[in-house]
Amino acid sequence: MNRSTLLALVALGVLAAASRAGAHALLNRSDPPSGATLQQAPQAVTLTFTEAPEPTLSSVRILLPSGQQVPTGPLHALAGAPRTLEVTLGPLSTGVYTVTWRTVSRVDGHVTGWAFAFGVATTPTDVAVPEVTSPPPSVLGGAARWGLYAGLSVLLGAAWVWTIAFPQAPERAPRGLRLLWPAWLAAVLGIIGLGEAQRADAGASLHQFLGTSLGRALGWRALPLLAVAGALAMAGARGKRLSPATLTVVGVGAAGAVLAHVAAGHAAAALGPWRPANVAVQWVHVMSVGAWLGGLAALLAALGATPNAEKAAAVRRFSAGAGILLVLVVATTPYGRLVLLKAGLLLLLALLGGINRFRSVPAAVRTLAGLRRVGMAELAVAALTLAVASVLTQTAPANFAGAPAAAAASLAATGSDFGTTVQARLEAVPGFPGPNRFTVSLRDYDTARPLEADRVSLRFAAQDRPDVRASTLALVRRADGAYAGQ
Repeated sequence: MNRSTLLALVALGVLAAASRAGAHALLNRSDPPSGATLQQAPQAVTLTFTEAPEPTLSSVRILLPSGQQVPTGPLHALAGAPRTLEVTLGPLSTGVYTVTWRTVSRVDGHVTGWAFAFGVATTPTDVAVPEVTSPPPSVLGGAARWGLYAGLSVLLGAAWVWTIAFPQAPERAPRGLRLLWPAWLAAVLGIIGLGEAQRADAGASLHQFLGTSLGRALGWRALPLLAVAGALAMAGARGKRLSPATLTVVGVGAAGAVLAHVAAGHAAAALGPWRPANVAVQWVHVMSVGAWLGGLAALLAALGATPNAEKAAAVRRFSAGAGILLVLVVATTPYGRLVLLKAGLLLLLALLGGINRFRSVPAAVRTLAGLRRVGMAELAVAALTLAVASVLTQTAPANFAGAPAAAAASLAATGSDFGTTVQARLEAVPGFPGPNRFTVSLRDYDTARPLEADRVSLRFAAQDRPDVRASTLALVRRADGAYAGQ
């Protein structure tokens, strides 16, 4: 394996961290609510998610306590509300019913599932809610993202570095195709692998998957790369130096593929007028990371080991451009589960970049050894985050992932006032993160007789997030003397 190919493979693992790890089609609310007791049977079950699910790849089942499935109408998204799925119901008798759902996000293909119970004229307590789990992060999906991001980054980086920062680069000769073709191939294989990972997780046939929004998004990612392939093939046939026109097509094509990828991702999941702005910010973020670190890989591939004034000038131009790109990366870094990892990574990369700028760049006229050592260290630091970032981008947040429902159908706590006159018992059903129904029972501390209160409410506060305002839920007294709410 030659040096250029090796540098292309090492480039830019950090780009995988540009996506938020916490974004999935997670349940936001339901009707009936989890743990609800209904006096009349519902005519339908509606589930609203944090992202739009793909209805043709998702499922919602209504189960009896015996596990038998209740007949329902076809699953469909509500008109004008793509985040809400609905199934219609026939007549339901008195009893407890369990709703299990499994969704495939139309944004990124992530699969999530959960379950909850409601009762018709019956309180759904002590119900064994079946476990519904999401598939573990896919090795193929992580590797595909790595290839896609790394390939697009090298194409972006080479396009601007060999045109603006180092137009006299030896890699502008036909041998530069030995770096660009592997980068193109890595991006194409990444698209194919990403699609196969999404299809396998969804459990769909290839024909069914390609007919969904996820399948169409793969085509939009691949289309700009066809133009890149045409430009590279024509350059190879001419056997001349890569012209500015060729490199422009390479850069614009890679930028178009990045835009298609972002437009099919979490940034585009937002509804309302902020959607275009979200896409634009995320596009700038991914482009900046790719041009920065992919450009570094292209620069190191072209510099060689012998210094001269021309190379020193190219290094200075790249350093100035990389500084601007770093500012854009920091300014557009989104909040999420990766924020601490990315902050530490960016800090380390900025420190290494500072060493290059203030020590290696001035010395580039005499020696390129320091620049190459620190530059390779920058790429290595970026690549080390790839495995973790690729896994995290496929994993739901810890407080939503999986199904702790099988571990407990309810969660209870007991306490008393300072004077030990009143004892309160709080129960949450189903007892895991998400929608819950809360019930409070009040008794005399000494006699254990039920007590009636003027007002009962619960206060919710995030102990580790002082910036999030506390909320209050007023509970309503039931016929059995307990106080309940959701």
